[in-house]
Amino acid sequence: MPFWNTYTALTWAGLGWVLLAGIGRADNPIIPHQGVCDPRIHIFNDRAYLFSTHDDAPGHPGFVMYDWQVFSAPDLIHWQKEFVLKPADTFMGQISDCWATDAAARHGKYYFYFSEGQNCLGVAVSTNGPGGSYRDALGKPLLPKGLTPTAQYDPTVFVDDDAAHTPYIVWGYTVVGQQYHIARLNEDMISLAESPRPVTLKNGWQNDAPFIMKRNGLYYLNSHGAYYATATNVYGPYTFRGVFSHDQTVDHGGFFNWHNQTFFAYGVPDGDPFFRKTKIVYAHFKDNGDIADDPFIERSPLGVGQYDAHWENIQAEWYFAAADGVEKRENATGFEVRNLTSGSWLAYPNVRNLKENAVLSLCASSANPAGGVIEVHQDRADGPVLGQCLVPNTGGWTNYQTVTCNLTNDAGTKDLCLVFKGHGDELVRLDWFKTDSSAVLANYEAEDAELSGGCGKNTNHSGYSGAGFVDGFVNAGAAIRFTVTNATESSAEVTIRYSAGAGGQTLGVYVNGAKVCDTSLPATADWNTWADKTEMLPLRSGTNAIEFKTEKGVPVNVDYLTVPVEGRPSQK
Repeated sequence: MPFWNTYTALTWAGLGWVLLAGIGRADNPIIPHQGVCDPRIHIFNDRAYLFSTHDDAPGHPGFVMYDWQVFSAPDLIHWQKEFVLKPADTFMGQISDCWATDAAARHGKYYFYFSEGQNCLGVAVSTNGPGGSYRDALGKPLLPKGLTPTAQYDPTVFVDDDAAHTPYIVWGYTVVGQQYHIARLNEDMISLAESPRPVTLKNGWQNDAPFIMKRNGLYYLNSHGAYYATATNVYGPYTFRGVFSHDQTVDHGGFFNWHNQTFFAYGVPDGDPFFRKTKIVYAHFKDNGDIADDPFIERSPLGVGQYDAHWENIQAEWYFAAADGVEKRENATGFEVRNLTSGSWLAYPNVRNLKENAVLSLCASSANPAGGVIEVHQDRADGPVLGQCLVPNTGGWTNYQTVTCNLTNDAGTKDLCLVFKGHGDELVRLDWFKTDSSAVLANYEAEDAELSGGCGKNTNHSGYSGAGFVDGFVNAGAAIRFTVTNATESSAEVTIRYSAGAGGQTLGVYVNGAKVCDTSLPATADWNTWADKTEMLPLRSGTNAIEFKTEKGVPVNVDYLTVPVEGRPSQK
């Protein structure tokens, strides 16, 4: 059964709601406020499995981690906890430094690799499926302390795409003159097939958390902070290529592929540097092999596999799933989807806030003499047809034209699937689409807001908009209150522009007098560097008071607030 049919069948069967009852609907970050961190996601049996560490609670002076966890989801949204591996059930005994993990499958068995701090690395095995249960496979370390000059922790298990599907394990750190190490694994996945070798990294970084993947014959090595390097041999030498993420924090990130899409999972602080959470975003590759991120998805509370009709555009490359043969490729403005032939499809589930009988606008190009037809189906590729439109020959693949498609649909959240029909080879290239749920973004300057508790206007740093910014959040109760308007009662992505040159800070967020959340503001490089933080806030129709207040007193500057008039966020 094709993915899109399978996914919809699960939804109809109520599986999503069962999972919702177990864990809660995940947006971005996923599984918040539970200390789920150091993510490694694998696709087993067409289901996502998240192998993670577990920060105990906020407020610790360092990392306190008592176990390792396994979660699973059919859609990267509805997660359920499958298994908890406790160190007391392994050779390690009771410890509080259950550090990073990874997993692999081989010959019908599943393997869970885990670290004891920077001391050693073990492996557990499951014969019951990827969700466990897992038992200690060796009763001793796979990588004992002192095995190599680096520390034996932070594993990644990489399976090559050669004929033998050769498995490797890479681990360690590159600080104080050390190197990551790598070794082939035996077929049993619990012993080394060779002596460990150092990984050669040219002009690299000083860090741990190595991750290796392969794409188009090129090996990619990345670490904390989204630093990455490439090589033509798994052992190296790897040449530094740069940093691919715009997010403030990228902790222990790794890539995975599913349904012809590439995803990147990584950790961010959950209001505390020693209590973290996991985010998932799309990842793209330029024609020269460079990795590119999606800043809009990084800061969107929805994350992957969910969309909002109020968005300015839904980029074509943000599909959750695509037919075989479809390609994401670089174009003049970013990325587009190519090789859309007759029968190709792109799936965009969970499109929120669609109007009844919405109008879809699609930016596309075609060099096919007859162009191509785009059908908009509900739920799946062979689901009900909501509407269709013709993309004519636009005079070339770089000549884009916006075509419109009138839908026959109920209002609300819909799973949309774009199906392409026509004759010949490639029919259409798609850049983006949007709906007629248009809205206007409103900026509210901080210096025009109501200030209290010692907050005041200032201009002694650069890079702000308007006539200045607001500082003075140094006493408990210091606050800034914006009065904003909203067209209809809705949840809206509200963005605060801020600077935190003295380190990450947290402010309480109040809407119409009621506290709705704490917003964590990651550190900026200095006081002249500004960043955006977005929160989903419940707004009523008409006038709303949005207040940011410090409970402790924190050094932070506020430039402005962006509020979508009808709930539509900015993609700037």
